[in-house]
Amino acid sequence: MKRFKYARKPPKIRRYVVKNGRVRSEYIRYDEAHNNQGSANVAISSATDEEIAMDMLEPPSPTPTSLIKPSMSYSAKKEKLLKAWEAIRSKMLHTHIEEMSPATTCCVLCLSTVDNIIHCDTCGPNAFYCDLCCNQIHKPMLFHRPKKWNGTLYVPFVIQRTLRRADHECSSIYESTIFVVDNEGQQHECRASFCRCEEPALNLFKV
Repeated sequence: MKRFKYARKPPKIRRYVVKNGRVRSEYIRYDEAHNNQGSANVAISSATDEEIAMDMLEPPSPTPTSLIKPSMSYSAKKEKLLKAWEAIRSKMLHTHIEEMSPATTCCVLCLSTVDNIIHCDTCGPNAFYCDLCCNQIHKPMLFHRPKKWNGTLYVPFVIQRTLRRADHECSSIYESTIFVVDNEGQQHECRASFCRCEEPALNLFKV
């Protein structure tokens, strides 16, 4: 049996170990038992140096499949998400239909009870008004779109409003119908007051 000493530190070898149920890789010296002595005595038989090198370069054994936690594929995740949506879809549809009818017939301002209650989504989810209160509160709010309950469904509640300047009055004022697009992209038809003292575009800037 021949023995030889490494002039330098022996090479490292990668091995796989199981710790806490998980497969980990670590590196150890070729002869870890003699590493603390400052030299590595390696026992070899009649094998040649080439055979030893090939043995050291041999790839590690594959990780056991029983220790690998299977990951959910993309299609499985989408299928799970679809099943969750199908489980709640009918309930959401039923709740949406329930919310299409007024939650109350009491005006939030005057507390009067009316059958044909008016609801304004822009004012808020609990904004229910009678005819008089709705007209009063929406005088300065030209771009709200209240709707009135007719016993079966909501229909648009039209409020006659006019865009006009509060700081200018003269005998040459006239009104015209214009279409306005608000910040939410909704189109509104309303009346606007213009003055012949200046261009209509300048009038709109001052409204």
